[in-house]
Amino acid sequence: DRTKPELIPPPSLQDRIVGAAAGAGSTAIQGTVELLKFAGGATLSTTGAIIAPPLKVTQQVIFPSLWEACKDYLNYATPKRVKDWFKIFSSSIYHFVTVLKNTHRGKIFRERAIHVGADILHVVSSDSSRQVIVDAVATLVKLAEALNTPQFKEF
Repeated sequence: DRTKPELIPPPSLQDRIVGAAAGAGSTAIQGTVELLKFAGGATLSTTGAIIAPPLKVTQQVIFPSLWEACKDYLNYATPKRVKDWFKIFSSSIYHFVTVLKNTHRGKIFRERAIHVGADILHVVSSDSSRQVIVDAVATLVKLAEALNTPQFKEF
């Protein structure tokens, strides 16, 4: 006596999006991969050309998922010493920017940096400076060729 297997309806579009965005796998990376696989399949037109996902889906689903996946991967793959170094570096940059933005001497420094930057741009764009840059690049190319010879490799 055979019984008919119960047919389970396929999940709805909304259920698939929520499942992919929620991370159907155990990590944010797996969830993002599932979301991207779904988005890639859902955004193919009938002609086979890829069309862009709607802006709302990109902003609310894809970008946050990619951000979480990147954070998850970096947390997993980065050694503790590098994490500590990044904390110190980011704190130093934050304090440097705060000093530049909120102090009188920072304002003076910003004005001088803008003035020096304009002068550097003016100097670099002159004909003689361009010739110096071309000569320096040619010298580097010739040095690289010389370092790649069998005689130098024997040295």
